[in-house]
Amino acid sequence: AVPLKYSENEIAQIDNTLLVSNIVAALLFVAILYILITLMFEKEIIEPAKELSNTLQTHENDLTIELKEKGSDEIRGIVKSVNNFIYSIRDVVRNTKDAVFNTSRITSNIADITDKINRIIKDSILDVEPKLSVNVK
Repeated sequence: AVPLKYSENEIAQIDNTLLVSNIVAALLFVAILYILITLMFEKEIIEPAKELSNTLQTHENDLTIELKEKGSDEIRGIVKSVNNFIYSIRDVVRNTKDAVFNTSRITSNIADITDKINRIIKDSILDVEPKLSVNVK
């Protein structure tokens, strides 16, 4: 038999001390892991989302804006979708502006042609009236 250097009470006290030390170490590890994940989440998701929101609010009616794609994959995907949406709206506005310009031009041409036709009709009536009064006599 091997003689014991420590009594059972001392061994139990060492076990309790080791258990408490391991629990404290585990809690510290979890706390550090939580802080690291929170910082990473803040840097990769929260900050880019806030920046995106601020940029969109600052340039509320600006269709010339192009947002920078940065942050996590998810945030970059959202930014890309917003940029595509802005491009689509920009195209709709441009096409509408072109359509309005073309409609205005066509309307102006129709007005000019109508004026010419009215003048021709008026001139024709003025030309026919003297001939009618000659025939009536």
